[in-house]
Amino acid sequence: MAVSEQQLTTLLAAVRAELVITWEDAATDTRLKGYIKSGIRRLQEIAGAGLDFTEGTAAYELLLARCRYANSQALEVFETNYRGDLLELNLKIQAPIAAEAYDAEIAAETAGEVYVPN
Repeated sequence: MAVSEQQLTTLLAAVRAELVITWEDAATDTRLKGYIKSGIRRLQEIAGAGLDFTEGTAAYELLLARCRYANSQALEVFETNYRGDLLELNLKIQAPIAAEAYDAEIAAETAGEVYVPN
């Protein structure tokens, strides 16, 4: 799921506040937007689906943390340090999907059909 320019602007303001960047600098904003975009891609990859990055969501908090790590040149330890939160994010997204597939398989078997997953 791609982020709109309006969402990117909102997230940029949040990341700037998180990093206590109070000065205006186009190069800094470009770098931060790169962190945001790559963070969104990676978190959605981990979750296995599109995510809601509005304030107050787990995805939003993880995105801010990932941007903080990226800005500190410490991105290689982000996933290790946030392993539990990332696993929880994945399970919250994937568990309902797996349950739905399981229910469909049971329903197909009950009806005497062969279940073929999508």
